[in-house]
Amino acid sequence: MKDTKERTMSGSSTMLSNDYTAAFSSINERPVDDISLEFFYKPHTITLLAVSIASVIYTAFVRDESSIQDNIWSGICCVVFFFLIVSVLTFPNGPFTRPHPAVWRIVFGTSVLYLLALLFLLFQSYSTVYEIMYWIDPNLRNFHIDMDKVRAFCKPNLFDCDDFRDISSTTGKIKRAILQFTPVQWTPVRWLDPTSTYMRFCALSQLVVFWQISELNTFFLKHIFEMPPSHPLVIARLCLIGVIVAPSVRQYYTYVTDPNCKRVGTQCWVYGAIMVTESMLCIKNGKELFGQAQVCNVIVWLVIQILVSIGCVYGVVLYHRYFEPNSDSNAESPKKID
Repeated sequence: MKDTKERTMSGSSTMLSNDYTAAFSSINERPVDDISLEFFYKPHTITLLAVSIASVIYTAFVRDESSIQDNIWSGICCVVFFFLIVSVLTFPNGPFTRPHPAVWRIVFGTSVLYLLALLFLLFQSYSTVYEIMYWIDPNLRNFHIDMDKVRAFCKPNLFDCDDFRDISSTTGKIKRAILQFTPVQWTPVRWLDPTSTYMRFCALSQLVVFWQISELNTFFLKHIFEMPPSHPLVIARLCLIGVIVAPSVRQYYTYVTDPNCKRVGTQCWVYGAIMVTESMLCIKNGKELFGQAQVCNVIVWLVIQILVSIGCVYGVVLYHRYFEPNSDSNAESPKKID
């Protein structure tokens, strides 16, 4: 009898563990359910290695090495190139598989490189960061921001798919190829409903705060380090953040709403680290700017921002509770056990 009970408990634990693993895998490294363009999903690791090594050999022995700056740039580009190749081979693709898992692995690898660059800059002095930026783009020496206007801003104002081979027509093949750049499926999301727990409410409020911090980082980074809005570094950062936010929010949503998901996805984790590191970089190098802000007004502004954000989230709950009582959203949603 005892052995039977132990086997039953062991079987239940194994099934529960498998559910947890499957839930995490679906957002961290989702497999491709329907492979239509088989050529792009076959492993080409040896070919990739041979092409990569041949490219490095050619550029290392043929290029002109008379310029030190060009040599450093070439070395950095080679490191980034090989790091992204390793990303394609080893990193998870996250919750998305289109247009190809390799694309999202490169996105994840790029986000890791950006995080490492931020951590490196965090341990440099303000003048050193400027010299690095001037080395990247000497034209930045001639650009300056009117910091009086920035300080004025910092004083808050209180006011299913068919198999490609089975498609006979050329138009159909083109249409199927274009569909490869669209989502595999549209998944309905429901952040809140009247049956949500208070932890779901706190998680969504936290997401709103993170979003606002990311917006502030965009503003302060280009003003503290004096870069024009049209500078390639500013545009590249906006594009990178915009791309990595998509899988990050999806992973965060699954972690918040799926009882079987006990870990946050790796892309979401890296994005959180990027957001915090950017904020620390702004605070560390913007002491003069923040020192002239009116602290009392800043505190009041932050309190109002938090209250308004939480109020908006709570308003969504009240709307569904009183204005859509017969909606399908009133169906009980899964609850995480915290």
